[in-house]
Amino acid sequence: MIKPATCDSAERPLVLFRSPDLLNSTTLLLSDDGSTLFVGARDAVFSLDVSRSDVISLKSKVAWRPSQSEITECQNKGKDTEVDCPNFVSVLSQVNSSHLYVCGSFAFNPHDAFIVRESLKLTFTSASVTLVVENNHV
Repeated sequence: MIKPATCDSAERPLVLFRSPDLLNSTTLLLSDDGSTLFVGARDAVFSLDVSRSDVISLKSKVAWRPSQSEITECQNKGKDTEVDCPNFVSVLSQVNSSHLYVCGSFAFNPHDAFIVRESLKLTFTSASVTLVVENNHV
């Protein structure tokens, strides 16, 4: 019988990654080789190096936030600027070996995009009303 490893066990110590701009990170995608963790967060997507069991480090980050006019439009819908109007990334999916597909709430005007995996560069973004639930944030 195989005994499961627990958090902070000798086999896999509990390691934390903190960044002041990493908020509301509820969407995670582990690369096929297990060395990179993609994190969908508030107004950004992060790429973390998790190849070592004792340290997690930032590889790259792309900011993906609504414009001021989109935030104003969100406010005009009666939404709170800080709570409701950021872009909460809720979908991260690997499209192929080079790109990720992401969706976010985008100030109550859902958007989707394709991101280059290695650089986290946005290559295409558009409004997406069918793929993301508008009130999907933590």
